[in-house]
Amino acid sequence: MDDLEVASPISVSVLATEPLREAGIREVLRRSAGVTLRSFVPGEPHEVIVADLGRLVDDSLRPLRRSHERYGSVTVAIVDKTTEVDLRAAAGGGVVGVMHSLDTGRNGLLSAVLRASGKIGRPGAARLDQLAEQMRRLRDSHADVRAVPELSDREAEVLRRIAGGLDTNLVAQSMRLSERTVKYTLWCIMRRFSLHNRVHAVAFAIRAGVI
Repeated sequence: MDDLEVASPISVSVLATEPLREAGIREVLRRSAGVTLRSFVPGEPHEVIVADLGRLVDDSLRPLRRSHERYGSVTVAIVDKTTEVDLRAAAGGGVVGVMHSLDTGRNGLLSAVLRASGKIGRPGAARLDQLAEQMRRLRDSHADVRAVPELSDREAEVLRRIAGGLDTNLVAQSMRLSERTVKYTLWCIMRRFSLHNRVHAVAFAIRAGVI
């Protein structure tokens, strides 16, 4: 797929439950000209929010709802499990797009951000029926997804070294990579297998016999 183009500047705020997942989202979007990235800060104005919360339930949506009500911000939400989504709470929180963590490659995420940007500040932008249709498509497309433990040599080696107690900086030094590359490699593993953090990634690889 050809790279998408951003016609006018978009400010994107990133909210994630794990620093590594936030770093992965930033790595995907940072090469998109016209997209300005920042961290989500409660109480500050935001335009488009990319929220990687794993699940969409009332408690996790509160800061998004406040931002939507106060500033008209809109949110693209990333979920790990399609069963852990409260659609009514999501719509009330200004969520206008929902995508699975497995679909967050550059064009997929950027396309969702572009669609969301057209709804900034529009009352009723988060339509419950539209979110329900998005969730139906997500459930259909991911109904048969199974986590097959196929890792590249670099991915397996990064996990081995983290399992051995090294942090990302030391892994980067020992493999002669940048720390950003190591973090991006970890994020790709987590996205592909719907893992929550690096501990979960290492445990998954060990159980699967990959490392």
